[in-house]
Amino acid sequence: MSFTTFNGDVDLTFPATLKATLKMKTEQGEILSGFDMNMIKTGPIQKKDTKSGTYKVVIDEWVKGDINGGGAEFTMKNYNGDIIIRKK
Repeated sequence: MSFTTFNGDVDLTFPATLKATLKMKTEQGEILSGFDMNMIKTGPIQKKDTKSGTYKVVIDEWVKGDINGGGAEFTMKNYNGDIIIRKK
């Protein structure tokens, strides 16, 4: 599943038994969760510019986390707003 908005919050409620891997990104907001998540570390991605032969380091700003051991991937992205994950 994928949830995207430009302005406004992504506000989702899931059952406490949810098993998922969340991939989240917000440019101007915060990420809030009612779940205890096992965060997955991401690092810079190296890309090569084939025209000039130089290397460009791109910082991967996605936040990834497993809920209850992980499962299906849910992608949430917005530019101006918060990402809120609630537990029911």
